[in-house]
Amino acid sequence: MNHNPRRSLGILLLRMAGGLLGTALAPLVGAQPVESAAYNKVQAAYIYKIASYVTWPDAGSESAFTICIVEQGEALAKVLREATASRNIQQLPVNVLSFSNHAPPPAASEFRHCRLVYLYQPPAGKTLAWLQSLAEGEASVLWIASPEVEADSHALFALEIERGRMVIYLNRERLSASDLVVAAPLLSVARPR
Repeated sequence: MNHNPRRSLGILLLRMAGGLLGTALAPLVGAQPVESAAYNKVQAAYIYKIASYVTWPDAGSESAFTICIVEQGEALAKVLREATASRNIQQLPVNVLSFSNHAPPPAASEFRHCRLVYLYQPPAGKTLAWLQSLAEGEASVLWIASPEVEADSHALFALEIERGRMVIYLNRERLSASDLVVAAPLLSVARPR
């Protein structure tokens, strides 16, 4: 049996982040999660670790690994920028962009570089149209839905809060339609959908 200490550590960190989430959300039992520093740190950890366990077919074709956070996720984007300032994904520096329906539409060239799209809040209006255009024919973009978003057909992974813990769900149909390769350690902890 192959034992990779780095992969084991990553899975351990994901589980610890889930435990921290329970502490961060303890006062919110029965309520909708609210934006908090601890909650954003947990989401940032999950985004980074999930991306670390995925391989893109054309990883070397960009100068940075761009994560796009959609709908009012600037606080999360800031946390993720700080957390990834000295880290890489796919051996590339990380660039974090935040888009909102309430802001001027981003240039198509900005969205074109998104390798990972994190749906922080349910998209609407212009943002939904941008996302649909990004998703058309693009099999190498990793889509992750936050606990506040009902996972749609584009999301490969969905994060949900169950009994105070963050749980990862995997859309196996979306995985088979994508060009992405998900490492076995992540597949072992993600629940099928």
